[in-house]
Amino acid sequence: MEWFYSKGNEKLGPVTAAELLEVSAQDDFPSEVLVWTEGMADWMVFERVRPRVIAAVLESDSGLVQCAFSGTVIPKDEALEYGDQLVLPEHKDQFVQQLAEGHFPDPNAVAIDEYGSEIRFGVVLRRAWDIFRVNFFLLMLIHFSVWLLLDQLTAYMDATVFAEMDEMANFQRSMNFERFLNSMFGIIATAAFFRVCMSHNDGRKSTYGEAMKTGFGLWGKMWVTRFIQGFFLFGGLFVCMLPMVFLIVGVGSEPSAPMFLPIILVLIILPLLGWFISRIAFSLPFLAETGIWAFPAMKKSFALTKGRVWRIIGYYCLMTLILIIPILLPIMVAFIPGMDSPIPSGIFATISGFVSSFFIVFTYAFYKQVRISIGEDGLDS
Repeated sequence: MEWFYSKGNEKLGPVTAAELLEVSAQDDFPSEVLVWTEGMADWMVFERVRPRVIAAVLESDSGLVQCAFSGTVIPKDEALEYGDQLVLPEHKDQFVQQLAEGHFPDPNAVAIDEYGSEIRFGVVLRRAWDIFRVNFFLLMLIHFSVWLLLDQLTAYMDATVFAEMDEMANFQRSMNFERFLNSMFGIIATAAFFRVCMSHNDGRKSTYGEAMKTGFGLWGKMWVTRFIQGFFLFGGLFVCMLPMVFLIVGVGSEPSAPMFLPIILVLIILPLLGWFISRIAFSLPFLAETGIWAFPAMKKSFALTKGRVWRIIGYYCLMTLILIIPILLPIMVAFIPGMDSPIPSGIFATISGFVSSFFIVFTYAFYKQVRISIGEDGLDS
C-alpha cells in the first residue's frame, strides 16, 4: 500500500507505511501533516490514521511489534514480554506502574488537546493568548519587518499626495492605499503569523527565518485566495446595492420609493455580508496548514463554519470591542499636535497594527478549536 503526505506546501510520495512512520518520527514533522492512501475519501491528519499506518507496518513484517506503552514500532527481539504485552525496556517501569494504578494504556489513542474540544469564546481566547504571549517578540519582529516600511509609506502619502484632496477623498484614498498594501504585502506577515501559530501548536517554537520563508512561499496562494474572496464579496455587495440605487434614484428625477425601503435593504444586506465573511473566515488558516488554496480552501472553510455563523460573528464582534482602542489609535494620534507628520504617525500605526494583529492569532486559534471539535469527518461534510 502506497501513502502520500503533505509537508509544508509540497505533496510527497509515494512511500510505504514503514517509510511514512519513519518520517513521522522526525522533529520537523508537524502534527497537522495530511496523508492519503487509496481507499480514503480525502486527506486526513496523520495522527488520526497513525493506527492504520502502524497496522500496515506490522502486517508487512512479522519481525516487528508495537510497544504497548509508547506505541513505537520496534524489532520483536528488543521488546520485553509482560503478560501478553510487549514493551521497550526503558518503558517497563512506567507500564507496570500504570497497570498497578488501574490504567491500561492504549498506544494508538489520539492525544487530547489541552484546551479540550468545546468551541467557547473563553477557550478560543485562551488558546490565542497563549500563542501570542509565548511568541510575542517573534510576532512583533515579523510584523515590524513587514509593516514598518509600509506604514511609513502610507503616512507619507497621507501627508503629501492625499493631503491635497478634501477630507473625505483623503480618507478614502488612504484606506484604499492601505488595503492595497495589505493585499499585496501584508499577507506575507499573515502567513508568517500562521506558521508561528502552527509551530506553537506542535509544541515547538518557530524561528524568524522559518516563518518568513512560509510567508513568502505562500504569498501567491494567499493573494489569489484573497482576490477571489474579495471578488465575490464586492461582487455580491454590488448586486445587493443595485435595488437600493433604483429605489433611491428611480426612473425619473424623483425618488420612486419611500426612504425607509433603503434602510430595510441595508438591514438585509449587512447580515448577508456578515454571513459570507464568516463562512470564508477559515480559508487562510486552512491554506497555511495544508497548502490547499483558492476555491478548495473556501469550500473547506464553508464546511468548518457550517452551523456556526452567528457564533463566529459574535466572537469577532467581542474581539473588536476588546481591541477597539488599538484599532482607533492611528486616528486618535492624528489629532495630537505634532504627531500628524509621517514618521511618528507611521510608527504609531505600526504599533497599533501589531496589537490589532492579535486578530490573526485569534483566527487561527478559532479555526484550530473548530477543527478539533468536529474532527476530520465533519470537515468532509
